[in-house]
Amino acid sequence: MANKLYVAEFPNAQPYSGSQASEALPSPPLASQVVTIAAAPGNTSAAFNAKTRMIAVTSDTACCINVGNRAGLVAAATDLYIPANAAPIKIAVTPDMGIAACTP
Repeated sequence: MANKLYVAEFPNAQPYSGSQASEALPSPPLASQVVTIAAAPGNTSAAFNAKTRMIAVTSDTACCINVGNRAGLVAAATDLYIPANAAPIKIAVTPDMGIAACTP
């Protein structure tokens, strides 16, 4: 098992014009990061791109994530749980933020 959290960065979400309410993300992403998942307090990503306003995250193993200001950012087993190989989760962010991931 690789224990990786995959983070794709986007400038914003675009409304989907089809019959279902959804959000389409532009391709390719502005940037991509891979965070190794470790025991709490976990590992933290690099700062997001200056134009990033939305991230899509997925993981190859179950983990817990925390998104916030990078200063002192850690993850705990009580944070948002991400199942292994789940569909990407979209999160609104600002460039000064980062994401931390740890094992549940």
